[in-house]
Amino acid sequence: MIPWFAGARAWVHDALSRRRLERGFQASTDPWAYEKSEYEQARLDALAGMAADRRYGAALEIGCAEGLFTERMAAFCDRITAVEFAPTARARAEARLRHLPSGRVTVHLGNIRSWIPPAGARFDLIVASDVLYYLDTNGGHRFLDEPEFGPFLERVAGWLAPSGRMLVSHAFIGEEERRVRVTYRERLERAGLRLERETEVGRGLDKDGTVCLMSLLRRA
Repeated sequence: MIPWFAGARAWVHDALSRRRLERGFQASTDPWAYEKSEYEQARLDALAGMAADRRYGAALEIGCAEGLFTERMAAFCDRITAVEFAPTARARAEARLRHLPSGRVTVHLGNIRSWIPPAGARFDLIVASDVLYYLDTNGGHRFLDEPEFGPFLERVAGWLAPSGRMLVSHAFIGEEERRVRVTYRERLERAGLRLERETEVGRGLDKDGTVCLMSLLRRA
């Protein structure tokens, strides 16, 4: 059982994260320069390259932002369910994806901690790109010890269909943050997923020294 204070901490953390993200999206379109930054373009290209070696029936994207990568996923996924935390980003994602055939993409507004897939739904691909550290109440800067985070990752891993894949990526600066990012993948392995491959992308492309760690895992 999750102690009440851990649940309260997660609730406060999520409320503050939603406010911060929403303010960013309200201030401008593409607030993190996904469409302009050389680093971000390299990251998105590498994400697509990691997953696009097969076609997927049903896919889930956790934290779709304004739908930029969701649009790319449509090239190798038949049906996409996207979940976004920030209302402004969700509205922009729906507008961006409107040109796709009806029923190809559904964008939900919600907190992935509490979101529940439709009854019986299983996904052939789950993408969580630069989002898990927003769910980490330690702010992604220390090793995770919250009792709610491990069960959350186990629950998400359980949404995969047999042989389904999960693609996770996380930005980091410096070796300490990298070690924290590696723990996310290790927790998913403890939840029963197997690592297919892992790579780092973007080294030398960002002025702040940001690098992206990407891991592709598979359910047995």
